[in-house]
Amino acid sequence: MSSSSFFLSSLVFLELEPRYVCLRGVQWESCKAAEFCENKGLQWKIDWTNAESLSNFIMYFDLYCDSQFKIGLFGSLFLAGIVLGSVTLTRLGDIYGRKPIFLIGMAIQILTTVGVLMNSNIMVAYALFFIIGFGVTGKQFVGFSYLVEMQPHYTQAYVSSFEFIFEAFVYLFVVIYFSLISKTWQYVGIPSLGLGVIGCLSLLSQPESPRFLISVGEYEKARQVFKRIARVNNQDPSKFDKVSFAEEDIQQKMLIIQDEITSVTDNLKSNRKKSDLKELLQNSQLRANLILANFIWCSLMINYYILAFYLKYFPGNIYENTLYMIGADLLAYIVSGTLMKKTDLKKSLVLAQIISIIGSSLYQLVYTNDKIIPFVVIFCRFGISMSFNSVYIGNNRLFPTQFQSTTFGFLNFLSHCLSVGAPIIAEISDPIPILIFLGCCVITLISAIFLKEVNRDLLNQIK
Repeated sequence: MSSSSFFLSSLVFLELEPRYVCLRGVQWESCKAAEFCENKGLQWKIDWTNAESLSNFIMYFDLYCDSQFKIGLFGSLFLAGIVLGSVTLTRLGDIYGRKPIFLIGMAIQILTTVGVLMNSNIMVAYALFFIIGFGVTGKQFVGFSYLVEMQPHYTQAYVSSFEFIFEAFVYLFVVIYFSLISKTWQYVGIPSLGLGVIGCLSLLSQPESPRFLISVGEYEKARQVFKRIARVNNQDPSKFDKVSFAEEDIQQKMLIIQDEITSVTDNLKSNRKKSDLKELLQNSQLRANLILANFIWCSLMINYYILAFYLKYFPGNIYENTLYMIGADLLAYIVSGTLMKKTDLKKSLVLAQIISIIGSSLYQLVYTNDKIIPFVVIFCRFGISMSFNSVYIGNNRLFPTQFQSTTFGFLNFLSHCLSVGAPIIAEISDPIPILIFLGCCVITLISAIFLKEVNRDLLNQIK
């Protein structure tokens, strides 16, 4: 799942403007792009002695004198691709299964990575970034559901946290690569491509999620998957021969009540087509959870991108500041994973938002102090990362299995639509961006208080 993170974590460095020097008399002095863009006769060059001067998209597509809009379009189209994928690929994950859509997402990542590495046309690059965002929804969102559903309940929080921790280490690798190993951006695509191919080939030999199979009434196929898992773990697979699932018992009782067995069978087989948002909204508790989750996801996503785009304005060295962020991420994932193992989603979210509120409130007091700002914002980052890990782990505690990919897609669709404005917010003068961040934290905190984790057995009885 994290194979694409090598490339996506590099985006901030791919768009990082290099440092320039201009010839003034007989000396080369530091200058801005606006100076030589307005004065065509002024000699200039990239200052390769500066660690923040990279061979990235600015040089590759000759964007030295282009507007920030043209540079930022890579990220915007990536988000637009996520928006489209959230209402298409993620829904297909609840209809045709986790594995095939996961495979499609992986294949898209491999092909687009090859395309980006070989392409030299900026318009084609824009299109590829849109497709990358589209594929991410199949690989990351549906793939995450697949990953969690393949784990026993008592390990889900740890597995989810490990996935996020691994992505943080990928981010760390990217920072080390650009700061110490090479300034050339293409090489960072190699591990993304290599791990993507390995992951795709490995996934071909894996079974479908048994929880998904149970949710759509494919009980015998689910038993076969459990037998396969038992054999891998050196356990007796025959114990699953007569296993009766709670959902199966409910359907058998329905057979007794119904007059026509064949019509009931057809009805059960059509469960896969019925598991849509309309059905979910008919249940008052699920409807309330969906509304509250929308407020939470939208607020978290806006805050995440406010901090992400604000990174380039942090005082000091971008590599050091990124390392601080990674440290906050790692600690947040460990803490949230441990909490989600021992407590519920509500408590984990409330604690995370209190931390973010403290950080963003302090920012309003010290935003003119360049030495303190990075540490205060990192405090905010800790709360955001802790929150995201919690909502990813906790989604299956709010909605039944047959709605996992659909709810992931729906929540990501709305949240990414609203987060498109986050880069613009990050450009506003201080302290407005973090003040908006603080407001989103309050919204998340209030929404989290009213969340209710629902009983899994009862959820699966919904028709």
